[in-house]
Amino acid sequence: MMVKLALLLTHKHRLISIAAILDVFSTVNYMQQEPAFSIELVVPEDEEQVLIPNYEHYTYVRLADAAKPNLVLIPAFVPENVTSPLSWSAATP
Repeated sequence: MMVKLALLLTHKHRLISIAAILDVFSTVNYMQQEPAFSIELVVPEDEEQVLIPNYEHYTYVRLADAAKPNLVLIPAFVPENVTSPLSWSAATP
């Protein structure tokens, strides 16, 4: 069974955190005969989406369009205001 993994790209996320997560799960997929993880990058709904870097070879999906994942990972983010990086996700049902 393939695990559907959603990686939330929050505002002010730390690039090294994203890289580490993608590296770990991509390596697991590479080491298997068939991939164990389907990885989707879940992006904000607002105009700040254009500030998200391009991570090649991964599927991007807006939060409103994301199918229910089996596993959700939230990368590290700059801890200036804890509610700020997640504010876009709290506004969407």
